[in-house]
Amino acid sequence: MKTLKQYQYFVLAILTFIGIIFYEININPAQFLTQLFADSRSFAILVKDDEFVLLDQKTRFVINQNETERQFMFLDYDTGMINGEFDIHSINEITVIQGNKAVQLGKTGLKAGVLGGFLLGGVMGLSGGEPIAAIPVSLMCGAIDGVALGAAGSLVGSRIPNITTYKVASNHWQFADINNLILK
Repeated sequence: MKTLKQYQYFVLAILTFIGIIFYEININPAQFLTQLFADSRSFAILVKDDEFVLLDQKTRFVINQNETERQFMFLDYDTGMINGEFDIHSINEITVIQGNKAVQLGKTGLKAGVLGGFLLGGVMGLSGGEPIAAIPVSLMCGAIDGVALGAAGSLVGSRIPNITTYKVASNHWQFADINNLILK
């Protein structure tokens, strides 16, 4: 039976490959080991009146209109530092990038395609002279156009990030901890 020592370079190559994959898709391996980070929280909450925004490890952000985009990893509530680098008391504005607009633009394309295809099919069917023949043509055109424009909207929307900017101040958005204490 072969041992791990005989395949040490193969194991090293596999671990390197997994590390490259994690790096390329922006996964922090530390998020799988949350017990090691007991002093810090892997999320932050922005609150304003009865609204809230959750910043988790999938969230990218830009602070104070700086051009540098960062990945959120943790907020240390004891020191008030995000990722150990940014003091929350120095943040005037945070731009949050969460996901993309694929679903939103896909639904818009689907609705526009169904409506436009149904109307186009109706006009084409009625031009033939038989109103009853317009119904199947309208349904078919609506379905085909809806699928095509919905897919196109999803494809375009997957390339557009969903960006929202929050002004952080005492009368606007504030960072809160899990006990609902306002930090800034």
